[in-house]
Amino acid sequence: MAATRAGEANGFMVLEKAEKRGRQWLLVRIGKRPNDRSAWVPADKVDLRQIHVRLIISVEKRKMTMFSFGRKAWVASVIVGKPSTPTPL
Repeated sequence: MAATRAGEANGFMVLEKAEKRGRQWLLVRIGKRPNDRSAWVPADKVDLRQIHVRLIISVEKRKMTMFSFGRKAWVASVIVGKPSTPTPL
């Protein structure tokens, strides 16, 4: 977890692992535009934790459902993009 400017925890999803010149690296998804941006970070600088949260987003129903440990924990309405800036699937 990294800290935000406000000092809150911020997690990143690990997409891939690799080794180069004897050092372990992790490819992580970062929350910057354009969508799906990622970056390689040294694995020894990361605190890995497995989380048991799953998000399901229905663009058609405009709903997001969060499951924690397999149980529905939260449902919210979401806004989708307009045709010129569509919601990434």
